[in-house]
Amino acid sequence: MKTIITTCIFLMFLSNLGIAQESGFSSRQNTNTYIWSIAPQFTAENAMRIDIERRYQNGSSVVLAPRFYVKSPNSEEEGNNGKMLGIGGELFHKIRINELSNPLRGYIMYGMLYNFYDVIQVEAEWVTDETLGITTFVGRDEDKHIGINKFGPNLAIGLEMEPVERFIIDLYAGVGARYSLVSYGDKSFINSHSSIFDMGYTGIVPLIVFKVGVVF
Repeated sequence: MKTIITTCIFLMFLSNLGIAQESGFSSRQNTNTYIWSIAPQFTAENAMRIDIERRYQNGSSVVLAPRFYVKSPNSEEEGNNGKMLGIGGELFHKIRINELSNPLRGYIMYGMLYNFYDVIQVEAEWVTDETLGITTFVGRDEDKHIGINKFGPNLAIGLEMEPVERFIIDLYAGVGARYSLVSYGDKSFINSHSSIFDMGYTGIVPLIVFKVGVVF
């Protein structure tokens, strides 16, 4: 008899726990609609990326990922050569293939990228200088600005994990296409940009992105 009573109490406990979990998942689906994430690996590109995701009732999301670029010269000898400021971002549409109540969710994502870079190079210009009636040539440093525009589409598949409620780990991989052009300054600046990490690269790029974020 004691065994039966104990078993009934245990089953009632499991039932109440299940209802509480379902209620918690339902509440999370209806009220927690925003995810703020960071992608740490973009520091290798002298960039900071912040992802802002808006969830919708149909299980899809819209992701806005602004980027900010700041690069200083690699050495004192370079002066301002290699200095760069930039801004850009990506706009994605994410389609999940699992319910939000599942802590492990797969998805398909597609979107567009646009980046703008302002590169500053210092070039010496020779000008005439007249002192005491003697004309000489003097070198003068002058900043030369180069504007680079980069844009293209992205397509990826990913996995979104929520090991702890409201904490997101996101990993996706895919492929993108890039086209770059110089809007002002030295038009030949990007001619040697053959690496996928170069600002002026044109071609196909692989996408592998790791993110961590918080759900609100």
